[in-house]
Amino acid sequence: MKNFLLFSLLVLSANCFSQKIYADKHFGFSINHPKNWIINDNTAFIDSLLTAKTESDTSEIIDENNGVLLLAKFEKFAKNTTGFNPVVEINLLNNQTLSFDDFFEDIKASSQLLKSLYQNFAFVNEAKIIDINDYKAITFDGKFNLIGTKNVVIEVNRLRAKTQKNYEIPLKTKFYAIPLGKYFIQISYTTEADKKDDELVLSDFIKSLKIGT
Repeated sequence: MKNFLLFSLLVLSANCFSQKIYADKHFGFSINHPKNWIINDNTAFIDSLLTAKTESDTSEIIDENNGVLLLAKFEKFAKNTTGFNPVVEINLLNNQTLSFDDFFEDIKASSQLLKSLYQNFAFVNEAKIIDINDYKAITFDGKFNLIGTKNVVIEVNRLRAKTQKNYEIPLKTKFYAIPLGKYFIQISYTTEADKKDDELVLSDFIKSLKIGT
């Protein structure tokens, strides 16, 4: 009985600490969950859109969804947490290029649009070709300040009142683009500029990517 209990505990322990994996059956890739992050898995919605669809149908569906399909999102904290919540997104987009060189030029040109999206955006590293588990990919990263207002409650002489407060959060963001035939997956990561531990999480996350699974 003791041996059985010990074996049961070992199995339970292995299950508790086993690595969770996001696997996409439609486009044949998998990637580990960032450790201890919260996943917003969009699989059910994607299945409802793409099951029994042709490549042409899928391309049209992507176009109809503003050119991008969110496959999965990982967040470091629960949604009700105050402050900026680091996030990793996996998106699917159409790839209209015929060669990797053309794909690189297309991504390089598209990355420049971030300067118009965020007035204070600056590249840390411009688009370059890298290798992820023997698969060619493109990456670039930059930094910008997220500027906005938030509602706050102030108290003066025991009287409480609602007002708005301006905020500015220095952020850093990194993108990976990996071609998959007529499509490509885009992995984006955004966190606060001074968070070094999140970079280690992202590094392990990207290294776990497997194509053709």
